[in-house]
Amino acid sequence: MTTKDKAVYIGSTPKNMTREANELARKQFASRNKRLKENILRAKGKAEQVTYS
Repeated sequence: MTTKDKAVYIGSTPKNMTREANELARKQFASRNKRLKENILRAKGKAEQVTYS
């Protein structure tokens, strides 16, 4: 799809564009969530290695 194929909408957002925006946001959220989970697991592993003697 080229830029010529895209119509300009004034005053409303078409459903397909909203869906595309939501899918992109969902993918970004999922990748951020995965990174946070990995960081938490890594921090837990480091905390277990620390000994208090």
